[in-house]
Amino acid sequence: MAAALIAAAILGAGRGAAQQAPRPNFVVIFSDDQAPGMTKALPAVGRELAARGTTFSSAIASYPLCCPARATFLTGQYAHNHGTKGNNRRGGGGYQALIDPKRNLAAWLQANGYDTGFAGKWLNGLRTPHRAPPGWTSWSGLVGEGGDGLSSYYDFDVFEPDGIPRHFGAGASDYQTDALTREYALPFIDAHAAAPQPFFLWLAYHPPHFGLGRNDPAGERCSTGAPTKRDGSQSAIPPPRYAKRFLGARPPRPPSFDERDVSDKPKSVRHRAPLTREDIERIERDYRCGLAALLALDDAVAEIVEHLRATGQLGHTVIVFSADQGVMAGEHRIARGKNKPYEEALRVPLLIRGPGIPSGREVEAPVANADLAPTILDLAGATVPEELTRPVDGVSLRTALGGGAHDSNRAIPIEGRENTARARHGFKVRSYVGVRTARFAYVEYRRARFEAVAAANSAPLGAGRTTDRELYDLRSDPYELRNLAREPSLARVRRALARLTAEAARCTGAGCALEFAPGAQARRPRAR
Repeated sequence: MAAALIAAAILGAGRGAAQQAPRPNFVVIFSDDQAPGMTKALPAVGRELAARGTTFSSAIASYPLCCPARATFLTGQYAHNHGTKGNNRRGGGGYQALIDPKRNLAAWLQANGYDTGFAGKWLNGLRTPHRAPPGWTSWSGLVGEGGDGLSSYYDFDVFEPDGIPRHFGAGASDYQTDALTREYALPFIDAHAAAPQPFFLWLAYHPPHFGLGRNDPAGERCSTGAPTKRDGSQSAIPPPRYAKRFLGARPPRPPSFDERDVSDKPKSVRHRAPLTREDIERIERDYRCGLAALLALDDAVAEIVEHLRATGQLGHTVIVFSADQGVMAGEHRIARGKNKPYEEALRVPLLIRGPGIPSGREVEAPVANADLAPTILDLAGATVPEELTRPVDGVSLRTALGGGAHDSNRAIPIEGRENTARARHGFKVRSYVGVRTARFAYVEYRRARFEAVAAANSAPLGAGRTTDRELYDLRSDPYELRNLAREPSLARVRRALARLTAEAARCTGAGCALEFAPGAQARRPRAR
């Protein structure tokens, strides 16, 4: 009861409470392509956020790919509604595909008196902006090559309001993670120490995503070929101070690693050869260098928390740590990749600390990245002006953050697609749609053909005929080794999940709050 009263008072429930306590600030910190098993490189995140906040251990990126996932955070919508269906035009995506870009979380908060700031990796495709995207008081996004795919940990440009990008060179102090923190995050926080209005700050860091480095021990360790060349093969690049960290770290080797029998998997996996020695060496290098690069991000988290504390703002600031999506690292023979409906790509870290939020609590029920926008709006006590409204597909996590229960029967939509490819006659699009529940993961793979490339690029997710299905009981098979889509004892479950998939693929707003009734769960299938 006491915790609930504190949450109600501090998190802004009602007009009277808003007068008694300041509206909370928000600092949202993203890593990029964070694979499972990498939290060992984030001690400050564990100490300052997990131990002092709430961890959502089943957080799902509904479309596990950079641009669609970031667009979902900005809008609270799934990709089939916000329009960004890929990273570039051939995938029906890029920032240019975002429907009504002015209707976003930053604009909503700005309309409610918040200062809004952004620094780091924006949505793919915005390479040379002449002005900041709508909704931001301060926008410091990476531009040029850094704003459109493979970024560099050195020699990068950041947008400036006058249109002339600020360049960071190859000096040790120019290391991207450190520079974004020192030059943008901390000054933004410090400037609001005595400001009357609350703030919202989104920091989109690069680690542990691969990227270009420089010719130093860290770059040479984490590259095949020259660290500065785009025709080479780079992992994440750590800063000089961490060049020798995690040299012998062993990446996770779950039972799904280099899966022996993939005969029950969809065609795209069935045809994969076992991992080669080169594949395994790259997986190991990606993991070790990714951990070392994450240490710099962890330093950033520690500095941000300390600045909030030193400026007296920590007590009324909500801090969120998450990632755009996960990444495959050898599971099911996929050496490196995302945009796959498997746990390693779908699962993201999600830790939230703030006033009234219980310390050291874990919520196991499924939640989605679409939930972050409505959660932040709810905690801010914000109302969206009519001219900025858009249907929000996610649900607020405020009850769970106040110590209450979260819906354990929830079904999270899953979706994704590949880039448009040439077919024998015209163009083809492969995509997938499905749902992820607390117990089951169900996916349908689709293939559609179009005569014109424009029609293929704009095709809805899930268009065409079904070519494969996957169904996994995550309770008995957490590594998704046995596809149960044809298991007779789960026929009723499969039909129920297929109906939910059809709803999820076209849902909007409150209609996306789907549930999978426990009564639909059948007996455990027979062992093979």
